[in-house]
Formats: sequence, structure tokens, C-alpha cells
Amino acid sequence: MREPSKAGRFSGLIVTADANVAQMLTLYVRAAVPDAEIQTVADEREALKTVRRRLPSLLLVDLDNRRMNGVEIVMYARGASGGDRALVFAVGSIRDADLPLLRQLGVKIFPKGEHLMKNIVSQLERVRPHPTARHDGRYAKR
Repeated sequence: MREPSKAGRFSGLIVTADANVAQMLTLYVRAAVPDAEIQTVADEREALKTVRRRLPSLLLVDLDNRRMNGVEIVMYARGASGGDRALVFAVGSIRDADLPLLRQLGVKIFPKGEHLMKNIVSQLERVRPHPTARHDGRYAKR
């Protein structure tokens, strides 16, 4: 059974097996949405379980994970009820074969590197909800 987000609060699910990457991505999300409810998971099964329980406002998947298939997680999230409303970001190395599918699924793709923080923060600042606004889970561009 899927749980609703607490009072429309912005929530993020970071999927990576690398604790350093998880910490870095958490900081980047908090830079744009300080009161975001953020959860990190390190494996595909836990990610899928979490998405089944409650689809986050933001799904941020590290595609450099060798222990999981990030593309499958993205496909599952997009196919879930309300999945079209979630923001989906992928970071890391994208295989050429996966690129068309990720773009078709509306995934924002960011390579790791010196501009990663700026790219993630600027995307989130464009869509984040106003701190006092109640919303229906949709994050429209400003």
C-alpha cells in the first residue's frame, strides 16, 4: 500500500550503493530544498520496495552502481501510479543504448563532475514548491 507524502512535503529517494555519493547527493538536494524528506537506499530491491510504498517527489538514481540496474528502477517508478509527476534524475555514466529510453522517460541526466551540484540545484530550484504552499504532488516549472 502506498503512503502519501507527509502534508505534501517534498521527498527524495537517492539510490546508490556508494555512501560517499549518497552523502554528496543528499547535500545537493538540501541546498535547493532544505526541508526535503530524503531517504537513501543502496540496492535495487530496497529501492523498488520504497517506490511501491510511496513514490517520492524526486527519484535520484546513480547509474554507476554495479549492484543494480538503475534504468529498471526508473522504468518501474514511471509506470507506477503518479509516476509521471515525479522528478527523475540520473547521475553517472549512461550507456549509449540506455540514453534514448531515459530521455523518452523524461529523465534529467547529469554526468558526475564539477558541475553536478550546480546542475541538480538549478533544476530543483526551478520546480521546488514554495515553502508555505500546499500542493498535489506536481512540481511545475517556474
